[in-house]
Amino acid sequence: MLEDRRELERAAGYPVRGLSYPNGSYSREIVRLLPGLGIEYARTVEETGGFGIPEDFLVWKATCHHKHALMERAREFADLHKTQYLYLMYVWGHSYEFEADGSWELIEEFCRFIGGRDDIWYATNIEIVDYMKAARNLKFTVDGDLVYNPSAVPVWISVEEDGEKKMLEIGAGQSVRL
Repeated sequence: MLEDRRELERAAGYPVRGLSYPNGSYSREIVRLLPGLGIEYARTVEETGGFGIPEDFLVWKATCHHKHALMERAREFADLHKTQYLYLMYVWGHSYEFEADGSWELIEEFCRFIGGRDDIWYATNIEIVDYMKAARNLKFTVDGDLVYNPSAVPVWISVEEDGEKKMLEIGAGQSVRL
């Protein structure tokens, strides 16, 4: 795994910090080894059908494969509106399958439907991992009147001000009065 990572980094020109399990095959022993190899996320081939944030990014289960109820899941995702929750729609699949299975039209329909929305953050796996680590590492005072973000990633939180919910950016390295 380490040699594969090394070769991928040489080809890509940046640190490779994640992987997909080959054919979805993994064990607890492999999962335990990954952090020591610099791997921070690993995608399985399992599907949840839901939109929750993974509890363990080293055993990351997708919402669905692109051939499994994709548009149904996309419509469900687009209809979610409770701002007190973080939602994640994660679609997995392989680009060669679009040609082999004749599913280009499906993936294009999905992209037209779900793309270009102001209320969706379109992110890579590692961007999601980095953001969630930063969000979980926010430091709040005991009274909850100040928050400090020790990370290099800006984090958004929802706060109530004068009875109204407001989104507030906590910049990298910043302390913000709430």
